[in-house]
Amino acid sequence: HQGAGRVAVLASGAPTTICSDLLREELAGGQIALLSLGVVYPLPEDWLVEQLRQLDTVVVVEELSPYLEDQLRALCTLHGLPTEILGKRTDHLPFEGEYRPELLRAMLHSVFGIGSPVPPPPELQILPQRAPTLCAACPHRSAFFAARSVFGDEALYFNDIGCYTLGVAPPLKAGDALLSMGAGFTLAAGVARTTGERTLGFLGDSTFFHSGMPALLNAIKEDVNMVAVIMDNQVTAMTGFQESPGIEIKSDDVGRSINIEEVVRALGARHVETVDPNDLNSTVAAFERAKQRDELSVVITERACPIFFSRAVEHADRVTSTEISTYAIDHARCQHCGRSSCGQRCEQGVVEGFERAMVRARSLEVGTGVDRASVASCASACPLYLCIQGYTAHIAAGRYGDALELVMSGLPLPDSVCRVCHRPCEAVCVRADVDEPVAINDLKRFVMDWAETQDEFPYLPRAGSPNGMSVAVVGAGPAGLAAAHDLALFGYRPVVLEMEPVPAGMLAVGIPEYRLPRNLIEAEVELIRALGVEFVCNTQVGRDISLADIRKSHAATIIAVGAKRSRVIPIAGGDGPGVFGGIEMTFVNPPVSPVLRPVVARMP
Repeated sequence: HQGAGRVAVLASGAPTTICSDLLREELAGGQIALLSLGVVYPLPEDWLVEQLRQLDTVVVVEELSPYLEDQLRALCTLHGLPTEILGKRTDHLPFEGEYRPELLRAMLHSVFGIGSPVPPPPELQILPQRAPTLCAACPHRSAFFAARSVFGDEALYFNDIGCYTLGVAPPLKAGDALLSMGAGFTLAAGVARTTGERTLGFLGDSTFFHSGMPALLNAIKEDVNMVAVIMDNQVTAMTGFQESPGIEIKSDDVGRSINIEEVVRALGARHVETVDPNDLNSTVAAFERAKQRDELSVVITERACPIFFSRAVEHADRVTSTEISTYAIDHARCQHCGRSSCGQRCEQGVVEGFERAMVRARSLEVGTGVDRASVASCASACPLYLCIQGYTAHIAAGRYGDALELVMSGLPLPDSVCRVCHRPCEAVCVRADVDEPVAINDLKRFVMDWAETQDEFPYLPRAGSPNGMSVAVVGAGPAGLAAAHDLALFGYRPVVLEMEPVPAGMLAVGIPEYRLPRNLIEAEVELIRALGVEFVCNTQVGRDISLADIRKSHAATIIAVGAKRSRVIPIAGGDGPGVFGGIEMTFVNPPVSPVLRPVVARMP
């Protein structure tokens, strides 16, 4: 009992010293007594009653349940004492949380009027949530990544208890359900039997030995349509790096005397593969094969935990150094498309599916000896310099709308181009050295065909803020349409002059409809017209309007008239009478008689 006032603070536990310091700071030790209890059970009732007889008000400061407060109130009732008891029950102190100095200072001010009012706490900045994650270089990262890359978002994944439980969190998201240790296989088997869908169950090597084998045996007996993934990092890492059964530590390696694949085959599994998860290409291929099977498949990902490996080898060599390996990202080694350095960054945000598709594509290059250029060869060969990796990765991730936006941001006439393009990108595709070129143009057409099936066209470009200037574009062919499109995006008012009755130039009048349907051309022209582009057709410069008049009426002029003429074959008579080039023969309104037949000259 410290102090001699008629009011007091009764404290127990950690808040006692805080109350003592606060009363001393406010010079209230003489007016406000401090009672402290070293133990609360057994309760010193006689001493407490003696103290209560000398006091008018007591504030009880105790964390957790209001045990002392209730006991003091009971003693006052039992002995007929008029002492007022304040605390949690009277809302002077909260039930939950730690009693910090700020909270107790506010209580002393509100009850006893000492000190200054406590200012409200500053508004805390809400930090983004950051889920716990697997260690750097953990082989489970690659195993989860490969499984998700192959089976996608639609498959059901069942995780288990271990350090690999962290695979449930983004961006891996390899855990739709998690029940108890050893349930990864049983959950996957039960759901597969119930739904008929092929499921994936994950178990660590230690869990497999002590509770996973019966579950796998039962799934094999019932011929369950599932993929059982045994993630062998050769240690029981979560509970303190205890050795997994059958581990043998050598001076420079960690191995097993018990082969998990042999155990699994002994249980009766027919399709079993063991892979190194750090060999991402092979691991993805193993999961691809497992996906195609209609029986139980087992994929064993085998690589020692890097932390356990370094400790085990160090101990085997009796090395006294305690240096721990750390990992950092070397940005200089990060691979990218190289477009940033050329001022052509696509500004696409990184989302999980997009990132997964890009990484998987890169993994296919491992071990091929391909010397990558700073900018992808397909993008460099594309006359429009489209971000091909970007939109193909979006397609692989199932994000067709994002792929459409990326294509149309650099290509005003996508439907036309994907039907007549000569595909220079595919001619230089690096996959040709491995198997065959990626069908880049077909993927672009797939996205456009998908867009046509939607209720509303998924992407509509927006014109920029008007800057008050108009620009004349002479010629409404592909070049003129692209120029007008881009000018409108920058806020200009393009006026396109075209000598033909319809816009689109050779697209509309030089390519047969079976190759390029007219309705597609019209739809693309309407998208450009919707940006505020004005088309003036049946107008030929030099006949209907002069170039001088055009320049007077507009801030700038773009000449995009094209060349509606064929190349002359360099042979004798190639430019003689009755010889017509391909463009003249395919012109929608041919200047020659339709009964004429083309003559093919044979080169000597």
